[in-house]
Amino acid sequence: MSQDMLGTSALAEVAGPLKDFAERLGGSRGTQWLGAFKRFLRKEEPWPKFTVWKTIKLGMEHRALDFDARRIRILQDVLVSFNTVSFAVTVVEVELVVLTTTELGFKVVPRYEDIWRRALEWGLELCPAEVGPQLRLQYLDQPRDDRLRIAMNPVVVAGSRRDEEWVYEMGCDKDSILWLDGIHPDARSYDALSRRWVFVQPR
Repeated sequence: MSQDMLGTSALAEVAGPLKDFAERLGGSRGTQWLGAFKRFLRKEEPWPKFTVWKTIKLGMEHRALDFDARRIRILQDVLVSFNTVSFAVTVVEVELVVLTTTELGFKVVPRYEDIWRRALEWGLELCPAEVGPQLRLQYLDQPRDDRLRIAMNPVVVAGSRRDEEWVYEMGCDKDSILWLDGIHPDARSYDALSRRWVFVQPR
């Protein structure tokens, strides 16, 4: 068999997989597929495996009364922000993964855009905004002095005391008071590299 025939045969063999790959790149998970391909070229694990930190339910009650009953501190403009959030109409479960900024591979403080792009490249997804209030209501044993920031598309509440975009952040203060707040996604702090981000693990 001639070298030309061998080359033609090889091209014919990869034509199908290349077409499939191109379709995936153009799909809704194109960023994940491109990231996996880059890792493959570097001889790394294309699809990293992450430990599921917690499974929660979406589509549950999220009224102010529910927060009061659990003694969760939440500001009025955060409650108002729920009006801009799409809540699931049926109860569904989502699996959550928690990673620090450093665990995402950053050695200097990145922009929020860099954080969520890196997570998408690794096969994770941004949280629906509903994860913020629902995780707060369902995670009642959060340790003191711990906080989590939700990786999500920012919400904007016009006319609130903070007329800016924010993501949800939740924590437990030194007095064991649970809280839910909103914070600008690029807000800087001393713990920026150790900050813990919540993502969705696709099923």
